[in-house]
Amino acid sequence: MSNQSQELSDPEKLKKLFSYWRVHNSDQGRDIVRWLNLAQKAGYDDVADELAKVIELYQKIKY
Repeated sequence: MSNQSQELSDPEKLKKLFSYWRVHNSDQGRDIVRWLNLAQKAGYDDVADELAKVIELYQKIKY
């Protein structure tokens, strides 16, 4: 086996990236929900409102 790694085609790269992004975005979404809950509990309503908007955008781009 050669030590040289084969260059992936653009479609192959995108396929791998989409898989990664799907997991990454899911993890980020959970973190945002956690911060939304913390902001609500702390009484930071303006921050909570903005985080709710971010969550809504995440749901729109979810796969």
